[in-house]
Amino acid sequence: MRNLKKYFVVTALLIASSCNLNKLDNPSLLPADSADPTLVLNGVQINLADFFYNISDATMTVSRLVTFFGPIYNNAFTPSYYNYVWQAAYNNILVNTKLVVATAVPKGYYQHSGIAKVIQAYVTLTMVDVFGSIPYSKALDPNNFNPPADKDSDAYSAALALLDDAIVDLNKTAPTAPDMYYGGSSAKWITLANTLKFKAALNKKLVDPTGSAATINALLSANDLIDAADGSEDFVFHYSTNISNPDSRHPYFTNNYVQGAATYHTNWLMWNMRYGKTDITNNYIIDPRIRYYFYRMTGFIDTSDPNLTNLLACATNQRPARYTNPNWPFCFPKDKFGNNEGYWGRDYGDASGTPPDTKSRTNWGVYPIGGKYDDNSFRPVVNTDGLQGAGIAPIMLASFTDFMKAEAALTIPGVSGSPQALLLSAVNKSINRVMGFGASVANGPTVPTATDVTNYVNQVQTLFTSAATVDKQMDVIGKEYWIAGFGNGIEIYNLYRRTGKPSDMQPALRDPGQFPNTMPYPLVYSAQNNQAVQKDFSSKVFWNTAQLTTVY
Repeated sequence: MRNLKKYFVVTALLIASSCNLNKLDNPSLLPADSADPTLVLNGVQINLADFFYNISDATMTVSRLVTFFGPIYNNAFTPSYYNYVWQAAYNNILVNTKLVVATAVPKGYYQHSGIAKVIQAYVTLTMVDVFGSIPYSKALDPNNFNPPADKDSDAYSAALALLDDAIVDLNKTAPTAPDMYYGGSSAKWITLANTLKFKAALNKKLVDPTGSAATINALLSANDLIDAADGSEDFVFHYSTNISNPDSRHPYFTNNYVQGAATYHTNWLMWNMRYGKTDITNNYIIDPRIRYYFYRMTGFIDTSDPNLTNLLACATNQRPARYTNPNWPFCFPKDKFGNNEGYWGRDYGDASGTPPDTKSRTNWGVYPIGGKYDDNSFRPVVNTDGLQGAGIAPIMLASFTDFMKAEAALTIPGVSGSPQALLLSAVNKSINRVMGFGASVANGPTVPTATDVTNYVNQVQTLFTSAATVDKQMDVIGKEYWIAGFGNGIEIYNLYRRTGKPSDMQPALRDPGQFPNTMPYPLVYSAQNNQAVQKDFSSKVFWNTAQLTTVY
């Protein structure tokens, strides 16, 4: 994705303001007020997708949507790991959204300024969610190279106020702005702004339950959230099939479909989708999304093959003692009889070396990266497979909103709605979004039928209605949200810290150490800003007061 970035003179001019990441002194640069807000906003929108990809990649890892090597969190999430995320946020987005607003408003380009404010608020909320306290109020001052961190709750409040300002701008008559997300629809950007307010209120439910309930009920009454069943309100970035100048394919496609699979998928997620649900006759109910999420390059893992250990060394290893639940998969997903269907991943925290298995391991499928649908062809992928990289960045989907509505109705006193109905709506919307996205490349007898979808949704309903307590019902919601969140680690990272769900996560291969309640400050900030004070994984964002006891 980084090869999509567009650099502008105005970015270079103001880059020094972004938390002392770079200090430039170039009197030949053009003054900022000569910038074209249309060109700058184009770059901001591309950079937003870049920011999302990089921060979601990290949070998908900690949320077990993809695996991590570790084997401990301290090894995996070092300060330098987040350097690029920090730079993408400050250098490429926050500086330039401020510039868009400054140059657009005097010209009456209110749609430009409204979109810029929504993006600035989204990035700020996300940075607080991931890092806690961050520089904000003084971070964009070009004369201050060592801005202090704002209190995380204050930065959150400022971002929410910015959303209100954005809605005011977007309601004004104005020239149409460049819009890679909603095609120039101010109404949909307002819907996104309201959805971000909803998400923030849900995050704050433990520290301000009364305020969260009031905000959420008001937003529900206004009925202007991203929840359209047809996906028309979904906030996604669309990649293309272009290979060079620039390579605008989904980054996971670029990394995994040219030289072979570069990623290991988690055995736990694949096992849950293939073997995790059974009906009353003990038959497996397969998640209809699994062939869209994952593409298997082998149809069977033959443990009797003496050469297998060269590719999958764990096949002959002893099952870890910490895997106390017999249902937890080890080495690769299999059913209760030991049979497998070629899902080749890794256990969470398996830090063993990387064998020459890039043509064997399970790869990304068609959703969300634009890869190949799993049609049982069981062959190595090529870069002309599937949608050829024309994937999406699923930043905020209608299914996510319904999962959040279900959680709010279940866990926040006074919030209206049926948790069960909202849960089932969320699952249906997720399945429809995934299957619809891959419909053009999914064909033949492997495509899930309407009955397959109904059976899955009915099983989710059975699990929810049989859950005896609110806590167990929240577990059902959390598990389904976790599965639906594939491709978006940010919302699932928030979900886990907010609720502790799903609570039945398979433990890592070994004790990974302190779970990252927030991530450490990047080195480019902590080492270059004399106001920065580094923190450890025990430090929590202000809204996270949950006591998480799960081995995670």
